[in-house]
Amino acid sequence: MMITELPEMQLPEWIGAIAKGQNDLKFPLENILTDSLYYPASGLNGTPVKFLAGNIFSFVYADYGIKKQVFLPT
Repeated sequence: MMITELPEMQLPEWIGAIAKGQNDLKFPLENILTDSLYYPASGLNGTPVKFLAGNIFSFVYADYGIKKQVFLPT
């Protein structure tokens, strides 16, 4: 459910390349941070992804209160 009042972005080439398995296995930090949505103190709230996917393709979540084991359960 994309927000139609915001401009729709085209899928960045670097994401398309990763989706096709054409990445060079180098972590694309500059690409990820360019035009991304930074969400500090986010917890595990997925609302921005739900409503902004299509307007934004890169989401950077940061929250010191969420432990790795909670985010990536084994």
